[in-house]
Amino acid sequence: MERENGNGNKVLLTVIGAATLLVAMVGATFAYFSATSNKPSVEVHTGSSSLTLTADSDHITNIRPTTFTDNTTADDDVNVAKITLTVGGSNTSDGTYDITMTPKDLSIPATLGQGTITDLKYAVYKDSTQKTGPTSFESESDPITIVDGESYSAGPITGTYYVYVWIDNKKEEQNNFQGLDFKLDFTAETKSAL
Repeated sequence: MERENGNGNKVLLTVIGAATLLVAMVGATFAYFSATSNKPSVEVHTGSSSLTLTADSDHITNIRPTTFTDNTTADDDVNVAKITLTVGGSNTSDGTYDITMTPKDLSIPATLGQGTITDLKYAVYKDSTQKTGPTSFESESDPITIVDGESYSAGPITGTYYVYVWIDNKKEEQNNFQGLDFKLDFTAETKSAL
């Protein structure tokens, strides 16, 4: 009888081993078919972009209170500073870009009745079309988005912008602006529409 129990254990262990192997094979086959699919592959689109921004000047000085009408009269007014911005670059997809202007070393004394920061104005034109302004400076140092969400298509990017800066003539004392001398930093950022 002891022999039969030994053989019975062997048979039992063989059956358990075969069942375990069968479960493992079924599980592996199921996992294989679950991991494969007839569905199309997912495409991931990436793009590249380059954007340059060049300013012909960044220095504002020797301007006096004046009246700004539009870009055609401002071109001949020595009291209106004009900065030419040139945008260039290339992109592999459509998107937009922004241009930001940040005053540097701008300080206007707070003498009551002698002019304030809001008397300092700017306007932005793209070629001959007005994009922004006339708008007042609100701070002596905060960045100002002067071109917001300008669209471009895949391929080369080109554009010319003209930034006009002047002191709005209030027909009153504006002595706080005597000797006004500051700089403007310009930056551009592209946003691709993938």
